[in-house]
Amino acid sequence: MNGKEVILLIRGEASGQRQYPGDLARVLNDDYQGQGVALLLHATVTGVRRQGEGLVAGLRQAPNGRAREIPGAGVVAGLGVKPNVGLARTAGLPVGDGILVNQELRAGHPGLDAAGDLARAADERTALQAMLKELVQATRGGQFTG
Repeated sequence: MNGKEVILLIRGEASGQRQYPGDLARVLNDDYQGQGVALLLHATVTGVRRQGEGLVAGLRQAPNGRAREIPGAGVVAGLGVKPNVGLARTAGLPVGDGILVNQELRAGHPGLDAAGDLARAADERTALQAMLKELVQATRGGQFTG
């Protein structure tokens, strides 16, 4: 993490739990922790304020909901996404809450793949394998970009 302490606040049990099957969400938690990231589960940010040269994030963490503050040099917000599948639907691709893909990330048309926040597994049994492959690629790529 470039020599910085990183704390990840997660609203539920696991990072990505609304997008990924439970097993993959737990793999994400394990991967983050393996890289030295501290996880605060069931946490909700209540605000961010400046303090001197840095910032302070306010939060509440279940089960007791007690308020707490975490000082830091910066804050990065991951707000979640809802893919816009209108164009894909118009083009005749299979869609749900994203473009439906198989275990090889094929999107229902020869030569067309979908990945990232837009892709959703058509078959949950093979979703974990495809998403783990995508996760590894995204994580490794992120290490080179900083």
